[in-house]
Amino acid sequence: MYVASPEDTIANKLYYGSEQDIQDAGSISVRWEDLDHQYLDERCETLGVKQELKEMVEEVEELID
Repeated sequence: MYVASPEDTIANKLYYGSEQDIQDAGSISVRWEDLDHQYLDERCETLGVKQELKEMVEEVEELID
């Protein structure tokens, strides 16, 4: 059985982009310090959602601070 990594799930949620997908991606990213940032950046670049990732990261950082 394949289980998607949190990084793959975030990237795919940003790619599909429904309001619920964006909320889900934000919820997963709350554990930001545990994620493989390099892989997530590369995956989002591949999917063409690098800007969406940047915006989500800014929102999450505001919530954490």
